[in-house]
Amino acid sequence: MTRYATAEVSAEYLREILSMGIIAHTAEGYRLTGRPVTSFGATLEWYVAEILKREFSSDSLWGVKFKRPRIGGDYDVLGKFDGSLLYIEVKSSPPSRSMPAR
Repeated sequence: MTRYATAEVSAEYLREILSMGIIAHTAEGYRLTGRPVTSFGATLEWYVAEILKREFSSDSLWGVKFKRPRIGGDYDVLGKFDGSLLYIEVKSSPPSRSMPAR
């Protein structure tokens, strides 16, 4: 954490998440107390939708799925912006480096 915050702020964060029971102190350091995090996607979609709400006063939804079979997939984040529908595709993994040969 100290890469992004001072040692003092990082220590405060650590105390706080320890008190919440999110992590536990072990002989090797710290570990998550819950199940392992396998995907950050849903959290990132929620966060982007919250940014739209808080920063742009936009009505927004995240993780939208349709039941009809002709409409495929899901819509990561939908928002209403300046009278228009805004769609944001959210990616939580790094982009693929494979590029087609020329």
